[in-house]
Amino acid sequence: MEFNKLQSHHENSQRDSNDRFKNDAIELNHRALSSVSQSDEQHSDTDTHINHPRTLARVLVCISHFFSEISEWIWQFSTVVWLTSLGRDDQSISLGSSLFLNSSYSATTRIMVFLLVPRITKYVNNSSSKSTWLAFSRKKFMSRIILGQIPCLLFATLLFGRELSNDSLQSSNGIDGNGDRDESNRQSTILLGFVSICLLSGFAQVLQSSYEVSIERDWIVAMSENDGQLLESNNVLLNQIHLICIICGPSIAVLLHSHSDGWSLVCVSLIKIISLILMNALIKRTYSMIPSLQNENEQQSSTSVDENCLDDNSASSNMNNASSISSTWGCVEDIRVYIFQKELWAGVALAFLYCNVMTFGGLLMAYLNSCGLTWEVIGLCQGASNFAGLLGTCIFALLQRFLNDVRATALCGICWQFMLLSVSMFGVLMKNPWFIIVGVIPSRIGLWIYAIASTQLFQQTVPEKERGKVGGVQTSLNSLFQTIPLILGMIYSDVDDYWKVLVTSYLSNGTAVLMVLFGVYLPCRKSNLSYSTVD
Repeated sequence: MEFNKLQSHHENSQRDSNDRFKNDAIELNHRALSSVSQSDEQHSDTDTHINHPRTLARVLVCISHFFSEISEWIWQFSTVVWLTSLGRDDQSISLGSSLFLNSSYSATTRIMVFLLVPRITKYVNNSSSKSTWLAFSRKKFMSRIILGQIPCLLFATLLFGRELSNDSLQSSNGIDGNGDRDESNRQSTILLGFVSICLLSGFAQVLQSSYEVSIERDWIVAMSENDGQLLESNNVLLNQIHLICIICGPSIAVLLHSHSDGWSLVCVSLIKIISLILMNALIKRTYSMIPSLQNENEQQSSTSVDENCLDDNSASSNMNNASSISSTWGCVEDIRVYIFQKELWAGVALAFLYCNVMTFGGLLMAYLNSCGLTWEVIGLCQGASNFAGLLGTCIFALLQRFLNDVRATALCGICWQFMLLSVSMFGVLMKNPWFIIVGVIPSRIGLWIYAIASTQLFQQTVPEKERGKVGGVQTSLNSLFQTIPLILGMIYSDVDDYWKVLVTSYLSNGTAVLMVLFGVYLPCRKSNLSYSTVD
């Protein structure tokens, strides 16, 4: 009996312990589930906290880019109108025709961009410089190149106003007849004013190009934080803003110029200056919201620490070589950095595309008008080509989803452009303007596909400390090749000889296709195949 009692007591105690263990396990389960749910909530809260400033910063950059593009296109269109007014045939004293003034102005600005942009953009991220004036972060660099445009534009506007007011007085009152001496003095004054306008506006264009290099080649990459899809969407969005401003900017400028020249001068200059002030405020706000934009000091300091660990003799020899190179010609180092980039041929091919005149620019529009097309038809075709470029930015995103390879997308875009320009070339040889238009308008789709793809290739491969140098050299190359059609247009200015300029443009596009095929796409394809065979 006692044994049975002890056995039952043992069984009861075992059951109680099992029940307590189950209850403890259930309670631990509940605690674990509640902690997991709390951690998930905290993780989602942190994700929304991280993504919110990132999204807001992206919006601020897009707004800043819109102000930059729309004000720049209004200013550029207005300078053409003002220079055309200065070169009217009814002026007693003039520097030349409106075509000569506009060509001289364009050539001056492009030469200044070619010479000065690489020297400025190398300081995009130069916080480790020993010079106190040159040592500044991304925010300081952007503030200086944005606000530095304001005095240049103010003085250029005052000079435009003085020249336009003097010309209006001259055309209404005529020359006083004080002799050849007064006329020569007046001629020298006009020349000095025109040269000053070209230099001031050209330097403002240099700063504007430096801003574009900094945004497209450095800020967008740093804000993407190694997110390829975000980088791709940012590139597409910025190019869409650019094309929308190409369409809307001249239309707004036409409305402003419907009144007197004085009214247009005041309105255009105010729009440009207010846009620059807003851009500076938006860029500063963006910089304070994104930590990856503020990490240049740590990265520069880490690289400097690594460099200090090198051998003293090699360091001194490198310093001597760098000083000798910088003393002889400062651009040599920038060009060397550009040449050793992995995607060199993609950038050179893009520069060759800037030699293309089979776009609705001034040269092709004048040629089509000489072939018998009215300006109304040419204007409609120009608008259609801009919308085709906008469509190309959307097709780029679709091709990336389908191909998932930026190099293949670039090859598709440039081949599409070359195929349609072949149709335009057939129209040139047949002297049929409609064939030219049918080829040029849809070719803009391929052009913008390749432009975005080549930019993204550089963004993904160029080291952070070299982005400013590489972007500056690329902008300089683009400006250099852009001047070639102007020179050829001056040489072959007759309509019957203009087909030579178009053939040269077509050959430059064909050369760009070969560069992309053999220098960008096939080497990457062969390396992937070799890796697959080794695996």
